[in-house]
Amino acid sequence: MRRLLLATTTFALLAPIAWAAPVSQLAIDHVYVNGSDHVVALRATDEAGLAVPDLEREFEITVDGKGVGAIRVKSPFDAGPRTVTVVVDGALLQPSSDARPFVEGVLAALANQLAPGDRVRVVSAGPKVSMLEWNAATLKASPGEARRLAQDGGAKLFDALAEGAHAAADSRTASSALLLVITRGADQSSRARVDDVLARCTVGEGVTSVAVALLEDGGDAKAADKLDRLAGVTHGMLRRTPAMGGAAQDFVTAALGLSRRYELRFRPLEYDRGEDRHAVEVRLAGGGAGPQASQAYRLSEVSDTPWWKSLWVWVIVLVALAVAAAVLLLSRRRPIGLLVVSGGDDDGTWFEMFDLPLTIGSALQNDVLLVGEGISRNHCVLEREGREVVLVDTNSEKGTFVNDERIRRRALADEDRIRIGDELELVYEARR
Repeated sequence: MRRLLLATTTFALLAPIAWAAPVSQLAIDHVYVNGSDHVVALRATDEAGLAVPDLEREFEITVDGKGVGAIRVKSPFDAGPRTVTVVVDGALLQPSSDARPFVEGVLAALANQLAPGDRVRVVSAGPKVSMLEWNAATLKASPGEARRLAQDGGAKLFDALAEGAHAAADSRTASSALLLVITRGADQSSRARVDDVLARCTVGEGVTSVAVALLEDGGDAKAADKLDRLAGVTHGMLRRTPAMGGAAQDFVTAALGLSRRYELRFRPLEYDRGEDRHAVEVRLAGGGAGPQASQAYRLSEVSDTPWWKSLWVWVIVLVALAVAAAVLLLSRRRPIGLLVVSGGDDDGTWFEMFDLPLTIGSALQNDVLLVGEGISRNHCVLEREGREVVLVDTNSEKGTFVNDERIRRRALADEDRIRIGDELELVYEARR
């Protein structure tokens, strides 16, 4: 009985150590702040550099030395279907290329290591950027499918990388943030720069790791340096490898390990958003001298700023409103003048004049319909002569009067009083 109790106690004491023993290193790849939530992308690897599974409840986190609330963990091993994007120099897929076996070896290794429902997207860099996508089962059955993307001529490598990084970010999950690159390091006339690719690799809550297979037999040294920087900033890798199919399997195994990150989401219990500089620390539960990872960050660099706090958004909105107002003002027809009823039941009623000629009378077809004693069916008309507005009597029975003077034709001035028929009087108000 004593032996059983001793064995049980020893196992209980050593179990946490045994559980944590496979983890040799923790590495934080990315910190992102979205509102009150913090997101940390973390890799846990053993001594061989392989990702360690089943750590969903094994993390302790502090921010600025203070604890956090409940930690929600997304495991890289059960994140569901994923898409792996491969950017390849189209010239390497040509029938005459000695590197085609390596490229097809990479695609075959991906098809074998991914689940049947996972997808492989291939972006071809050549004089133009083209893209095809297959599920892993289809690619496994027909590994030569990518030959359809063969291109000759100079490769727009960084244009293809920008396109591939954008596609990878759109389909990013905890286990799919991966961009493979197969190239001899040559780039010709790309409009995209390495910073454009980096921006797309680190957009949003995650980071897309870039794994580069740089074939050893040539290439531009400057382009190789840019690829090395791209791999370093995205926590990826760059391997100089011979153009041999046998090296493809090792490259794919190492690259897939990069994408296996734990996504830790939590809320700090005490957090000063007014302070820009912060630090997060992650370690395995149980404390001690086990592996841990820490990263300092600036809130302004990792925070998702609400759109309504962006100065540029408001500048654009204000400019758009100003342009719209100007267009409305310029397109709005300005009245030539007004005819305002003076006296009677309709006192103050007014008619805007936009276009001339303008007919006035009691018939329905007139532009201004007036009803009253002595108003003829077609009583008078307003016409334009140069810059002047002229009132013309159209042989009305009772006549048309301007300032109590009967007229046949008269150029109107501002505030002229017009009498039509026996009683109806209008005041002309000029607007131009």
